[in-house]
Amino acid sequence: MIKFFRKIRQKLLSENKFSRYLIYAIGEIVLVVVGILIALAINNWNINNANKKEEIYYLQKLKLNLQQDTTHVRTKLRLIYRDLSMLDSLEIEIKNPLKTSFSNRLYTTTLLLQYGFSPQTSTFDNLKSTGKLNLINNQILVDSLFVYYNDLENSTKQKIESMETYGRNSIGPYLMKFDEIAFHEYLTGTPRKSPNAYGNDVFIMNAINLKRWNTHGLREDYEMVYQRAVSLIEMIGITDD
Repeated sequence: MIKFFRKIRQKLLSENKFSRYLIYAIGEIVLVVVGILIALAINNWNINNANKKEEIYYLQKLKLNLQQDTTHVRTKLRLIYRDLSMLDSLEIEIKNPLKTSFSNRLYTTTLLLQYGFSPQTSTFDNLKSTGKLNLINNQILVDSLFVYYNDLENSTKQKIESMETYGRNSIGPYLMKFDEIAFHEYLTGTPRKSPNAYGNDVFIMNAINLKRWNTHGLREDYEMVYQRAVSLIEMIGITDD
């Protein structure tokens, strides 16, 4: 093709047809420019297509992480709802001087149980560390992801750590000294002292109230985490194919 165009140029020059040569030269330049533009357009299309596929891949991974979060949070919320009810029952029993034994062997576990939750952050962390967050075209989604993971790292994590400190440094060591606890096959402690012995101890009453207050706060956080995760899943809005 190049040899063909060269022959045309040489023929026009040899025949002294300068005006026709000039028109031909301009036409050749236009063809070259059009060819470059087409090549650039194809290259851009290929890049955009590859970026779109990569965006879909990461969105599917983010969706999976968020679905895992909702599953874990639902489990924690079930435990929290159960234990809030048990804390109310425990308080009623320890205030009853006629009770000779606890009706539920899970009461000690309720006081000591933690509700830790580790969100699945692998995809979001990878997007940040590789600088590929710009692959996600929905900026509202990106901003919402930052809010979701930042709140988990700060507010929710602080509440979990507060409850872990409560169990590790406060009520746990005290119960070890206050009562002899019989541990069963599932490591569920059954108090040996009467319920009213607990009700007459100010420390334990305060511990129950503190556990209830912390648990209510964490319940609110987990409910918000669940709703945000569900909203993000809907915002991603892609299938798992």
